[in-house]
Amino acid sequence: MLTRLLRSPAIWGIAAALLVVAPQLRFAHFNTDDFSHLAVLEGIDIHRGMGPWTLYRFIDGDPSRLAERIARGPSPWFADPSAKIDFFRPLSSAAMALNHRLAGLDPLGYALHSLLWYLALLTLLGALQGHVFPRPRGSRPHPAAVLALTIFALCPSNGPTVMWSAARWILISTTLGAAGLVAHLRWREGGWRPGRPLSLLGFVAALLAGEAGLAVLAFVAAYELFARPDALRKRLSALLPVTLLVFVYLVYYKAAGHGSAGLEAYADPLESPGVFLVSLPSKMLAMLGELLLGTPSSRWYFPDERLPTALAGLLALVLLGGLLLPGLRHAPQWTRRRLAWMLAGTLGSLLPLAARMPNPHLLLIPLIGTSTTVAFTFFWWWRRARATARGTRWVGRLAGLVFVFTLLVRPPFAWVAFGQSWERAHTRVATFHAHSVLNELGQDETAVFLNFNDWDLEFHGYYYRLVHGLPMARAWWHLSTSPRPHRYRRTATDTLELTIEGGGVGGRRWQRGDVGELPGLRIVVLDAGREGVSRARFEFESPLSRGAYHFLAWRQGDLREVALPAVGETLRVN
Repeated sequence: MLTRLLRSPAIWGIAAALLVVAPQLRFAHFNTDDFSHLAVLEGIDIHRGMGPWTLYRFIDGDPSRLAERIARGPSPWFADPSAKIDFFRPLSSAAMALNHRLAGLDPLGYALHSLLWYLALLTLLGALQGHVFPRPRGSRPHPAAVLALTIFALCPSNGPTVMWSAARWILISTTLGAAGLVAHLRWREGGWRPGRPLSLLGFVAALLAGEAGLAVLAFVAAYELFARPDALRKRLSALLPVTLLVFVYLVYYKAAGHGSAGLEAYADPLESPGVFLVSLPSKMLAMLGELLLGTPSSRWYFPDERLPTALAGLLALVLLGGLLLPGLRHAPQWTRRRLAWMLAGTLGSLLPLAARMPNPHLLLIPLIGTSTTVAFTFFWWWRRARATARGTRWVGRLAGLVFVFTLLVRPPFAWVAFGQSWERAHTRVATFHAHSVLNELGQDETAVFLNFNDWDLEFHGYYYRLVHGLPMARAWWHLSTSPRPHRYRRTATDTLELTIEGGGVGGRRWQRGDVGELPGLRIVVLDAGREGVSRARFEFESPLSRGAYHFLAWRQGDLREVALPAVGETLRVN
């Protein structure tokens, strides 16, 4: 029994995963979107439309429901009324609800749940690698298969996927999709007849867990088109059920109103195909850069860093191509077909993932292909170095040492660093809310934020306070989320005029003269440009001196209540 286990590539991946994940369990904490999920599961009425099966329906595109979020918080007044973040992930939502029933508010239970999915995924990928790098029955696994699983298991980008409960959806979707893919391979290569219906069942479950199932199906299509030696007609016939499944899924997804809109970070190809296509190349390159070089793909969000992240991905492709091509030229035909499958699957999987802002947890599926390709490349060069003259072997050995350090030695330390950063983020949020001026506000009062620090403390902090039962004001009004300097001029007893220096909020949809309405507050846009509203007038229902409003500003790293200037004077907030 032990011998059979040691002959499976999966066991080495699982051992590597436990090596890096187990020490991080002590840093198990909730983060960002976790709190909105927990608020719903705790029975707190935060948003209509969210429930145990629809935890990822953050904004369903109904302007009236968005108006509710703006009126009481935490969404700002300039939010696009057409904004939508409504993802179809019923299985992942149900898994979160089950987790809540079993573990309550103990984050360790959620981390252990995700770890089990991660180990299941590695087990399935071990079977997948057996198809990519076949071996004689009863022999040891192919070294490249073991190396690929180890690279995958240790990859630091998997940290958020395992530790962040709200990101578990992509882990569940990938695992179920991988089960379908393995069943498909057993059917096509071994004639296992149950594999055909079981593969479709796995693919359906993957799509019910999240749209990442489409990325897994890219590997199915790539396998039939590039790895199979059959006639094209037979390969297309094998793809027909999968194609119909994707068609039905997309039709339902669109008809049911799921998807995203009105937000730069989410370029839904079904809602805004033009925006999606324009951003597609740079997003794909940014993700490839992180997969192959470790450059942070999330920096793509900042316009000034999109070109550097794209160039990093382009450099990674050039380096991989230069190292891979010599090995492919000397490899047997079946090996070339298998690697073509992995490469095509990787590129295809990036297409649906590019509908969102690049982020480490989105890289789980394309990592299947890149880890396999990198493992083959290293293995081929290692064998070549051993076969060359003694005087040149040191070159291959040096390259091997660099590879081992980069992909096998550095990752455990990167996991430790991630765990520590996760802990620091939790401590910062918990400390802030434990001692915040927000604790002094009454239930009939309104918190008015004059400037903005970060999403963790303010936007997600709203749900953090709900979940932890901390004092809550009647409403949270964010007048601005711009990082630029602000000037507030008091033009009347009940009126403030805001000028944002060198920036704006709200995007391009706002124009001069537009009016926004909140219960007790009227906003008039005085000036707007490419970056959004740069000047606005806030007309409050009551005089600002009566104490119904508490004006808050970030100063010296802390949120403080500030006194408003006299009529005709200006308050500067940096």
